[in-house]
Amino acid sequence: MRWVVKRIDQDELKRLVSELGISEFIARLLINRGIKDPEKAIKFLDPSKHDLHDPFLLKDMDRAVQILLRAREQSEIVLVYGDYDVDGITGAAVLKEFLQRHGWKVVHYIPKRIDEGYGLQPQVLEAFRNEGAKVLVTVDCGVTAIDAVQIAKAMGYDVVISDHHETAETLPLADAILDPKRKDDEYPFKDLAGVGVAFKLISAVALQLSLDEEEVFRYLDLVALGTVADMVKLIDENRFIVKEGLERMRKTDRPGLALLLSRLQIVDPDSRDIGFRVAPKINAAGRLDAAHDAFDLLTTRDPTLASQLIDVLFEYNATRQEIESQIFEKAVEQIERGNLDKHPIIVVRGRDWHVGVIGIVAARLCHRYNKPVIVISEGDEGARASARSVSGVNLIDVLQPFLEYFEEFGGHPLAVGFSLEPESVDRFIEALRSYDIPLDDQSAVLEVDAILRLEDINENLIRELQRLEPFGHGNPEPLFLCEGVKIEAAKLFGQNQSNVRLIVSSNGKRFEATGFGVGHLFEMSLYEPTGMDVVFTIRGRVPTLYVVDAEVNERKLSLGRVTPQEPELRHRLNQLEQILEEPLTRNLFVFDLRMRNAFFYWLFTTRKERCAVISLNNILSTQLYHTLLRYFDRSIDYLNSLNQQVKNNHALMTLSYFLANLDEVLRRYDLFIINELAVFGELREEPEILSFFDVVSRMSDRFLAVSVKRPDWLYDLAMVLNLSPAYERLCRPTYGLLDSAGQIEDALNESNCFLFSDNKNLARFYRDISGMNQSVVVYSHSMKLNQRLSALSVIRKKKPKLLLSSTNTDGIPNLLGEEAQITVSDSPLTLFELLDAVSFDGTFQILNLTFSRDDVVRRKLEIEELFPDVDFIEKIVRDIGPRVQIAEFLDLLVERNYARNGSYAKIMLHVLEELGARQQNGNLDLSGIDTQRNSLRIGEGKLERQYFERFVEKFLLQRAKGIYKALSNPRVVI
Repeated sequence: MRWVVKRIDQDELKRLVSELGISEFIARLLINRGIKDPEKAIKFLDPSKHDLHDPFLLKDMDRAVQILLRAREQSEIVLVYGDYDVDGITGAAVLKEFLQRHGWKVVHYIPKRIDEGYGLQPQVLEAFRNEGAKVLVTVDCGVTAIDAVQIAKAMGYDVVISDHHETAETLPLADAILDPKRKDDEYPFKDLAGVGVAFKLISAVALQLSLDEEEVFRYLDLVALGTVADMVKLIDENRFIVKEGLERMRKTDRPGLALLLSRLQIVDPDSRDIGFRVAPKINAAGRLDAAHDAFDLLTTRDPTLASQLIDVLFEYNATRQEIESQIFEKAVEQIERGNLDKHPIIVVRGRDWHVGVIGIVAARLCHRYNKPVIVISEGDEGARASARSVSGVNLIDVLQPFLEYFEEFGGHPLAVGFSLEPESVDRFIEALRSYDIPLDDQSAVLEVDAILRLEDINENLIRELQRLEPFGHGNPEPLFLCEGVKIEAAKLFGQNQSNVRLIVSSNGKRFEATGFGVGHLFEMSLYEPTGMDVVFTIRGRVPTLYVVDAEVNERKLSLGRVTPQEPELRHRLNQLEQILEEPLTRNLFVFDLRMRNAFFYWLFTTRKERCAVISLNNILSTQLYHTLLRYFDRSIDYLNSLNQQVKNNHALMTLSYFLANLDEVLRRYDLFIINELAVFGELREEPEILSFFDVVSRMSDRFLAVSVKRPDWLYDLAMVLNLSPAYERLCRPTYGLLDSAGQIEDALNESNCFLFSDNKNLARFYRDISGMNQSVVVYSHSMKLNQRLSALSVIRKKKPKLLLSSTNTDGIPNLLGEEAQITVSDSPLTLFELLDAVSFDGTFQILNLTFSRDDVVRRKLEIEELFPDVDFIEKIVRDIGPRVQIAEFLDLLVERNYARNGSYAKIMLHVLEELGARQQNGNLDLSGIDTQRNSLRIGEGKLERQYFERFVEKFLLQRAKGIYKALSNPRVVI
């Protein structure tokens, strides 16, 4: 994309500076927006109510007002018929509330997008007519509904259409049609939203009734919401509507709107907050056929109901995001496979794609490929399509030659919708691709407002930028170019690593920066910081730069840790990016194991906070740590009784370590994540858990909780801890179990993967079979990163005949394909090791259990040796005596079977030192040992043993029946 810094007339610049007393900076930005006249500049910078045009300038406004006044006088029921998007919902709410407040009898209806589609539905009109409705007023629809209006008139309705969409050559035979885009309408401003036209209607009624202007302005919070959401131009009177509306939104008395802003942590809303964060939540209801919930949220006066409706909207939004993500990925695959981006207009199609989200998918594809995009959903009863365009390409004009194919058609220059008969889809696509479509190539040029140095960004400049708000269509955020910016750090995130977070600096001035869609400019390599030229916008009172485009001077970029990403992980991260776009104000997440792993990856790679993950014990902490080693090169600290050295910003730690170092840990980390809350809950009577839960409940704003299992009481426990459910997604694993205890050699003839919980057993087995099979690949988390990546590449590309692998790999055995037989060769320490090996995507694997009951007993003994209890320590002291040389002591521990090897003996020495043993000149003094002292290792051991006995051993000893129940039932804690 070419960059062009806009040139301006210096005389015009000096004139504005001189006559208005403004800086050259703000004058330049005004001229770039076509505002050169001082009087127009004043109105632009300081919009006021005087900018509002007389509503009676709209054609037919006098008729519409008289129809409504007559309805009130004769007590006729008015039906307000809205639309299912934010514009239509807010417009219907404004009109209904105003009319009700001033004496009208009013009912409303919002159509269902999927079941009924856009516009007036005769069967709905008939139902309301039968209930006594006499006057029909549309909001954000109706101007092309020729047949439906004719039917409404035949039913006896007086029909008032209020709309803002493009009109056809023929208008409906309504009693009044309010639409600034009417060809015979001389209203001075054509870019009102649907809610804006409704606002004009109530303004006209208020003037006729001599009402105070506040009776109209009180609705500006909703008018601003709908205006921004519908992406009309934020110029002329829309600037006052939105600016005043945003001000009123900050102190709105609407419980639903106030709670929604609070839930999104928006204190001082601007147009970007509304467009990118608030509006999508409200739109989600309409997209899933429940726009009435959004209407109720905006109009209710009951805070309790409002809170419940917000929960519902967030659930709708999460569902919408998942559906959208799935369709988007299918569409991208379709485009890439068929080289569809070579056509002037990209067309993708799918069977029964959710029509509620194809518009968003089209917008995302349009942004990705910088071309107009049409997304078609085909069903048995017809096809429906949404199209989105780039600047300079008017879809209304482009699609005019194809109207013969459409049953319905309407929209704006940059966004249209239409429907087709099933048999017309192929012919339409063929005709579109063979037609010479005149596309303006200006979209390949990025116009920059000014060159700006980072060191010139200060509070005064931010205040001047704020005078140009609200930003939006028609008044885009200013774009600045800064040359030679130093990139101090960069981290890719988002779908396909398409986005990037940066730390940039120039001459000692540092800023955080975020770039959406520019991740392709950054190599996944570890290099020295370098310079680049960036085009960016500036947002926030504490300024953050948003990079729009960049040109790297030298490709030497610092990306922090190396984080190779694979298709499976990218898919899950894409889903998470959709789910977790909100601030994490709700803090309990119930995920299947694959999504849990992706969630932790997302936390460690995208969050600015220093994160600490707290697990009950070493078994669970190690399980997570080993899993993440598939993606990280040991750049996360593992903190427990034996390792207390802090090197990195993020850490996994045991509960015992957390409690023993509470004050220090609370200072060091910003965000704490409870790993598998269900396990903690099962042991909630233990004193350690009670102490921990006390901390959580008092500081819940600093805690998140994750759980793969969801027992019936989990949400009740969350409530006690002041944790609120944020998201639940549980996918049932698909697998079969074979019980072949003690038959690992026989499994060599059947299995193509052998899993080992203990790496020593893996190494031993590899030595035993290495001469028997030439096609063996080994994957172990003890290998170096480059070795693990190399092994993964072979597994993915060549599907080896035999894979020997550690457990806890985030599903590497699944890469072997459908119906892989996976032998579990030794006893696991947690059933999560088995759950990690099976599939969550519908493919089927067989787990062959070859470990024996004796293997389970040996793992339990290993835990007891690694975590000695007080009785064991006292026995050692009695046997060895009060004083001994350290080297001799370590040898005696092994010789007398207190420790299986020297490593275990050193752990024993560590525990003795915690209890008061002293080392001096190579000697060990055990006389000062006090077994009543706190030992972090002994404390950990208690929780290791309790966990293994309660959640692991009993299921393993029940063999296949018990294990299957534990893995498959989401309510069984493991």
